[in-house]
Amino acid sequence: MNNKFRPALIAGAALGASVVFMAVLQSVAPAVGTAAGCFGCLIPIGAGLLAAYLYVKGSTVPAQISDGATLGALAGVIGGLINLVVGVPLSYTMNSAAVETQMAQMRDAGVNVPFSGLTLLLVVGVVAIIVYAILALIGGLIGVAVFEKRKGGDSNQPQPFPNQGSV
Repeated sequence: MNNKFRPALIAGAALGASVVFMAVLQSVAPAVGTAAGCFGCLIPIGAGLLAAYLYVKGSTVPAQISDGATLGALAGVIGGLINLVVGVPLSYTMNSAAVETQMAQMRDAGVNVPFSGLTLLLVVGVVAIIVYAILALIGGLIGVAVFEKRKGGDSNQPQPFPNQGSV
């Protein structure tokens, strides 16, 4: 059985690092971070593509569409977990005053948000895992379709001769 975990782990780590970098960039330079954040949905798709590419490159058998879906979803979950463990606490540390100010403004405007502060960021982090998994799954599907050039069967096996007839 081909190992799907290593390519998904590498792609998921790249996704997690990219998301954490985007959070830091948004905190340090909000204008640049916000502009770069517009491409945020492409990062998980790229992680799915990367996982599929690494798998196809290292696989001895042709990758199937289901392999791409599995690889992408796994990469998205890994990246989302890295974001939850590293990115959410970092984001809270860097932006807690701004988050609390916005929450107070929303309460003053009559908007009742059931979560606040760190709880809100944790809920957003969990939702992000789901979103990253879906987007990376799409990237994995695209990746297998783009990178897998081999046909369905094992090309190393000799093919039987068609109807040789009796002698």
